[in-house]
Amino acid sequence: MKLLIILSFLFIGCASDNSDGLKQDLDQVYIGSGVEQYYMPDLPSWANMSSAAKCKRLEPIRYLNFSDMHKSYSFNYEQLIQFQFMLNKKFYSYKKSTGREAVYLKDESYIMHNVHQQIIGGSRDFIAPKFNRINLIWIDKALTNDMELKKLKKLMYSEDMEKGHPVFISMCLSSIELEQFISKSGYTKFGVKGISQSMFSPFNDKFELSAQFSLHLDKLLPNKDLYIYVPFMPEEFKGVTKIKKIK
Repeated sequence: MKLLIILSFLFIGCASDNSDGLKQDLDQVYIGSGVEQYYMPDLPSWANMSSAAKCKRLEPIRYLNFSDMHKSYSFNYEQLIQFQFMLNKKFYSYKKSTGREAVYLKDESYIMHNVHQQIIGGSRDFIAPKFNRINLIWIDKALTNDMELKKLKKLMYSEDMEKGHPVFISMCLSSIELEQFISKSGYTKFGVKGISQSMFSPFNDKFELSAQFSLHLDKLLPNKDLYIYVPFMPEEFKGVTKIKKIK
């Protein structure tokens, strides 16, 4: 009898000790609401890079299946780019505020539904400048090369920048990292906007899965006079014909 009582207390103690761990496990046990079907498989960390920009990205990207989302919700290309952009920003904010490396499934579903409602309501995190002419500037070479950084500074103070609104493009930086680069470099005073890595997609503007990540800039910035400033023109940038080399 004494042995039975001792074993009972031990069992209760162990159950109590594991309650916190059990709660954490239960937070991850979630019956999907169906949104999971709209995600592309996660890239392994070694493949999260840009060959054109020659960089490895630090932040993971959650890519959306544009084809399936277009069929289900009739979203156009611009809406889907904004959706993916906003979703990744919210995931980043969630992880920073909670201190977690991953988003719990139930929270991930809530965030996606929240972004869905914002897109339907017309909300956008990337708002097109009012200027008719947009100066698109690919900055990735300037991130690791002092000479290219000086070229970027020279360009920003050139007469060309007075003719249109500057928008930085990066295939390396997350939206938060790009905002920090703009601020740290002193370009906030120019009203510079940013197009980050999370706006690129393996789907083209016809919702077809292609062999590369790309962004159709003319669809993101419709009815604008687009000029792009690049050291060379990568295949990833679509829909721009007015190309200027950064000197």
